[in-house]
Amino acid sequence: MNTTTLRPHPVLGAVEAMRLRDTFDRVLEDGSRSINLDMTGVRELSAAGLAAVTNLLAQGRRTGFAVRLLLPEDPEATEVIEQADLGRFLAPGGIWNRSSSRHTGPMEPHTAVALVA
Repeated sequence: MNTTTLRPHPVLGAVEAMRLRDTFDRVLEDGSRSINLDMTGVRELSAAGLAAVTNLLAQGRRTGFAVRLLLPEDPEATEVIEQADLGRFLAPGGIWNRSSSRHTGPMEPHTAVALVA
């Protein structure tokens, strides 16, 4: 399976949100079959950042493109994601976090890492 890992900037504001969307589009065009959205390093999540993540997850769900979300280690950023109920966009096994009981399966090996910052 051709999987790409995306790691957003620790401060996921408006500019970084635009970069995340653009990178996601490029990954799709390059033929990747799935994405691991590694948000473990995200400390701040703006409304634009949350919208970009929601868009990415929703697009994956609509198109059948596999998206796995690694939750932020920062409790405030994780709380924003949980309050937005982003899990509704994920297929079973779509939330993966090394330090959480929410771990629902092993992370697939990846072929590329795209730093979005």
